[in-house]
Amino acid sequence: MKCYNGHEMTERRGRPQIDEGGVRIVLDDVRIFTCKKCKVETPAIPKMEALFKEVAHTLARKRQRMMPQEVRFLRKHLGLSSRSFARKIGVDHTTVSKWERLDSPQAMGAVAERLLHLFVLAEKPVEEYPFEDMAVEAPAPSRLQLEHDSKGWHASAG
Repeated sequence: MKCYNGHEMTERRGRPQIDEGGVRIVLDDVRIFTCKKCKVETPAIPKMEALFKEVAHTLARKRQRMMPQEVRFLRKHLGLSSRSFARKIGVDHTTVSKWERLDSPQAMGAVAERLLHLFVLAEKPVEEYPFEDMAVEAPAPSRLQLEHDSKGWHASAG
């Protein structure tokens, strides 16, 4: 295997730490590739979505109160902007910002925190962020055609 600069990489197993928005995660027995020249280490993390789901569920089951970076991680895991999360939980969007602040955060109320735990454990998180494919072509008028059935509204091929 080669690094981004085309140099040969070596492989070993180890316990890398990753930082996901302030939530530190230690991975046991993971393949780590190291560039001989660049000295850059890159862990090979299989099934990233499953890893983040497990992290989210572990955080949602913890008995201690949430840290600001954990609140943010869980909100993002659910695929919610701070405004949509605020609407869903019944608070002003500035309150969510205060909960997620690292410098002098406002503690999340017990009821709101329990709701966040419930959302994480009961709702399906976002599966993909297709932003790379959005807004890349010239503007054009849209013609949307939708149909309704017992499962709800669906875009139809028309």
